[in-house]
Amino acid sequence: MQKTLFILPLVFWGYFSFGQTYEEAVNSRDSLFNLKNYTGAISYAEQVCKLALERFGDTSNNHIAAQQTLLRLWDITSQIDSLEHGLASLDLLIKKAGKETSEASAYYYFRKGRFLNKKGQTETSKDAFERALLLSDQVLGIDHVLSISIAIDLAPVYHLKGSYQQEKNLLLRVISHEESTNPGSFNQARCIYSLGIIAYETNLLDQANANFFKAKQLFEHLNSKNALFAIQDALFNVAELQGDFVRMLVYVDSMELILKSMSGAQTALNARLSIKRAQTYFQLGESVKCLAAFVEAKTLLESIDATRSPDYFRDCIFNYAAALNYYQKYEDAIVNYQLAAQSSVPVFGPDNNLCLDCKRGEAECLAKLGQVDRAMRILKENQGKYAIEKDGYAQAYFNFLLSCSIVGSLGEDYELSRTMSDDLLEFALKNFGETSKNIQTAKAQKVWVDIERQDWENAAKDIQNDIETTTLFIKNGLFILPEREQISLLGQLAYKVNRQIAIAQKQPNRESPRKIYEHVLFRKGLAFSLSKKAKSKILNSTDSLSIQLFQQWKSDQEELSRIVTLPPNKVQQYFLKMDSLRIESTQLEKAIALRNYYFMVASVNSNITYSKLSALLKPNEVMVDIFRFSQKISKIDQGNRVGYAIFIIKPDSPEPQMLILENGNDLNSFLIEQYQTDLRRGVAPSHDVYAGFWGKIDPYLKGVKTIYLAPDGIFHKINLNTLRRTDGKYLSEVYDIRVLQSMEELLIPPNDSLSHSEKTAVLVGNPRFDFSSPLAITVNPEGVSWRAFLSDSTFSLLPLPASEMEIIEMSKLLKRQGYQTRIWIDTAATEVQIKSITSPRVLHLATHGHFLVSPKREHLLFDRRETVDNPMLRSMLFFAGATNTLREQPLPPAIGDGVFTAYEAANLNLEGTELVVLSACNTGLGKIENGEGVFGMQRAFRYAGAHYIVMSLWEVEDQATREFMTTFYRHWLEDKKTIPDSFRQTQLDLMKTQTPFQWGAFVLMGN
Repeated sequence: MQKTLFILPLVFWGYFSFGQTYEEAVNSRDSLFNLKNYTGAISYAEQVCKLALERFGDTSNNHIAAQQTLLRLWDITSQIDSLEHGLASLDLLIKKAGKETSEASAYYYFRKGRFLNKKGQTETSKDAFERALLLSDQVLGIDHVLSISIAIDLAPVYHLKGSYQQEKNLLLRVISHEESTNPGSFNQARCIYSLGIIAYETNLLDQANANFFKAKQLFEHLNSKNALFAIQDALFNVAELQGDFVRMLVYVDSMELILKSMSGAQTALNARLSIKRAQTYFQLGESVKCLAAFVEAKTLLESIDATRSPDYFRDCIFNYAAALNYYQKYEDAIVNYQLAAQSSVPVFGPDNNLCLDCKRGEAECLAKLGQVDRAMRILKENQGKYAIEKDGYAQAYFNFLLSCSIVGSLGEDYELSRTMSDDLLEFALKNFGETSKNIQTAKAQKVWVDIERQDWENAAKDIQNDIETTTLFIKNGLFILPEREQISLLGQLAYKVNRQIAIAQKQPNRESPRKIYEHVLFRKGLAFSLSKKAKSKILNSTDSLSIQLFQQWKSDQEELSRIVTLPPNKVQQYFLKMDSLRIESTQLEKAIALRNYYFMVASVNSNITYSKLSALLKPNEVMVDIFRFSQKISKIDQGNRVGYAIFIIKPDSPEPQMLILENGNDLNSFLIEQYQTDLRRGVAPSHDVYAGFWGKIDPYLKGVKTIYLAPDGIFHKINLNTLRRTDGKYLSEVYDIRVLQSMEELLIPPNDSLSHSEKTAVLVGNPRFDFSSPLAITVNPEGVSWRAFLSDSTFSLLPLPASEMEIIEMSKLLKRQGYQTRIWIDTAATEVQIKSITSPRVLHLATHGHFLVSPKREHLLFDRRETVDNPMLRSMLFFAGATNTLREQPLPPAIGDGVFTAYEAANLNLEGTELVVLSACNTGLGKIENGEGVFGMQRAFRYAGAHYIVMSLWEVEDQATREFMTTFYRHWLEDKKTIPDSFRQTQLDLMKTQTPFQWGAFVLMGN
């Protein structure tokens, strides 16, 4: 019975479909179309065509319109054969009716463009769409629904052809139309997403992210899961380009969650997810997992017939080939390059850029396999194909010349390689901007060829030219970038300076040390200096908008820091918000920079010269600037040997002295271990340690009393004052060593306002870490309390009773000198209190400190204890309630979470603060960025505005710390010595009663 009832409506439908009038057939067709019953609608559409022909004639508007509707239905249902025949019939009708320039003709070319696009005939579909758009704009107007529909379909065709500006014009046109007629529509969201893709492919990553997030908000409102999947995919690509593997993992997880919420097999999207996993594993160096994920994606795509997802298939195969190439599986890479090339031809034509990229990749693999002649033959066979006039030609041909130079070098045909590198630079200078990335690539390639040829004379000239171009590029754009991107960009310069030093080693006394040192001087600490100057100017300005932007940026940083100190299971809920905050804060940084354009440009272009520095020095003073570099730059160099270039600047000397410590690997391994072991044993470091770190430098320092030191690399982890010379004296007994972030600090005029500022001091100590119990006074079972991160399995921070006595003594000393002091201990020693301070003259924090080791990349959770990648979030001080937070126990919001990161410390306003004392363990540690210093507490408090910082390099015993601080304050406040003199005298005093492990734990930074 049920089956019969089901069939009856079909019978009646079939009965009533015949014998209807034209109007009734049109209404039935349109009703079924609106219900998305396309099969039924097609039957009525065919009937409408027949009735229109009989009633109005074959060239009538009604008949042509009926044919157009039928074409649309065939297009929707992908009935390619019917669509092809229908297009031919419609073309004949239009010509017979003489309507070649009418709306009907525009519609015909629109449908023809869609048909050709589905068949993969991109070039002819572009011609059809362009003709359709021209006709529609002329006949119907640019805002007509047909014109907008054509623009929507033509835009991705332009994208495939690399015609980004033409695509962008169409997208902006559609967005403007939708904004005025249908805001929040799918078409508007899709076009904003496409603008993000263009920005991504032209390396405007912040702009790309902004568009993706804007589109994401619209798609969420529309509940379009396929679109949301694509957005996560796009955000992943940006994160990959930025090297942010944590965000990559987050987006992969988000894509997986979206897939799980969708019905059906979704095989193609699962394949896409596998591609993303493969790319993540590639970033993490997981070669086996990377290649396995690509194979899985390839298998999935083949199981559904790759032609149904051609874009995914091409992406998979090309990236798979590139990964195989990288992992030195050259034979397999060649096979997949060839497959990717074949799959691109039906869509882009035989001479498309992807196909040529595959050919280049294949040639490079062959060259690496020793088949250089065959590789060069492939390159030469394809050389003429670059002469085709098309978008992207210049970039494609540039890549071709680059590959020719690389392949020539791999075949040890250095003359050919040199010739091709010359052609590469000439072509780049002709076709690209003077400071473009391609110019830099071309100049770097010339240097690489010089090195492979062991042509050190030309290498020295070319590396100088390369560095000058890179420096100009940096000066033109550095100020507008957020700090992380500044450091990445400056890393490129550091790498080139590294090569310049290594090249200079090959021909001693041929290269001017001064020229090299000025590059080092420009690089060191520049990102920090730029950020610091910008913050100081804004805080002291009367520009209310700049201040407002800065405060909003600061608020974003605070929120980010709050999120990452949540328990791991809660942090996951905030991943997307974190990305939104990062994007917003980046945009704010740029807005602030642009608002202060002239100041920021002047800061980047400030003329810090060797002559200015050497002129500052007195007869018994020197500067010692250290730069870490790799000595391996060519195939003849064995292993990855680290070196340290030591630049010694003496008063009014025309050239610095450049020494090379070639034993960098020893310094970074067993000598630093020996140094730490000796100190923990309570003895002075061995003579070998002194000889390795300082023995080669000492002979150049005769008659010197004061050394201004700008360390780098492993030198950040030692206190040079604790090294003992062969005459039995510690370096602190011989020299007054003053540690700086960079030598630029010496050029900063003295801050007279400090001597007139209010004498205020904030002192914090012995916080109540555990709010679930009263303040304890017990110490470690061994009877010694350490200001380190001492914890058991439940993260219990031990109390620090001596720290309370310490700050009370400091307060008494300060009060005698007219200071107004505030003391926060026990439950008052909260993170919220610390954040409330504004520029005290002295800030003294006596508590536990900790620096988390580098995160393990295989972890998938954003756990603050293990996988926080930002070193400014891994460096922390603990205040009241920290134990509760670490145990994931709730705390009153008014006290904060007790975990105070360097990220948060950087947001303090310490402009006018003369001294910050971090009386805790490991506060001088952090992630060392060559040329940029240590990312941790020291950078944070310096950025916040502190002039001098006292910090520790290792675990500090509570009572010994108290003695050190008391002695230091007495010399400074009662003996009226300067802060550097007081600090040095404290070390000299305490070395009589303490071990170097105790008196040498603390270091002073600042000027």
